[in-house]
Amino acid sequence: MAAGTVLIAVAALAGLFGWGSGADDCAAREHQGAAAMQRIQAEWPLRGSGDSVTEYVQDLGERLVRQAGLGGGDRWQFHVVRNLAPNAFAVGGGRFVVTDGLFALVRNEAELAAVLAHEIAHEKAGHFCRRRPASGQQFQVGSLTQHFDAEAEAEADEIAVHILRRAGFDPSAMEVVLRCIAEESSGGGRRALDARIARLARQSVGVESGRRADSPAFTAARHEVGVDLGLTSGGSGAEPGRACR
Repeated sequence: MAAGTVLIAVAALAGLFGWGSGADDCAAREHQGAAAMQRIQAEWPLRGSGDSVTEYVQDLGERLVRQAGLGGGDRWQFHVVRNLAPNAFAVGGGRFVVTDGLFALVRNEAELAAVLAHEIAHEKAGHFCRRRPASGQQFQVGSLTQHFDAEAEAEADEIAVHILRRAGFDPSAMEVVLRCIAEESSGGGRRALDARIARLARQSVGVESGRRADSPAFTAARHEVGVDLGLTSGGSGAEPGRACR
């Protein structure tokens, strides 16, 4: 993976678009999330709503949302960008975005679920309603500004672990994904990830006995992404290249 791509991946699991100035902003998040999604749709090539990869990610996301205790309904929307850089983020108002490249980063369905669970955890924790910390960092992704707060990210990691367990996925997948990204990172990004990994390790998450097999839907979606990105041939057994090993 190229260094620039790694930085995007680090930012993907280390921030969210938009913070509030207080609890009063919670009511405005739906409008703000919709506006942010419109900008993403205008700037980036999205897979259509009828695309099989999008349908798979939507189904998996809705399953995780239910296990997070957030209910169901049309409010929750999961979109997929046709881009090789591994990325995932929440924009608020129940809207989430992942890239094709995320399928090339993760090794299995539990790791993909961990990334989605982390983003869903930001919604569950009400991070979009909190006042943005003065010490927070910022990342630019397209025309949108992504904000980073170490405490919020660590909290989202911990909530994600509980979501994974409730959904039947290996809860250690959250730590595995962070370690994968940390191995390709350096400087402050590496230190921030190491701190989050250490915090998860203190929870004694453990590994579920007998790793759950990847679903046929995940395998099919991952293969389709690999073919679309030119990472695999059209054979049914091919997989995208892996950055996380």
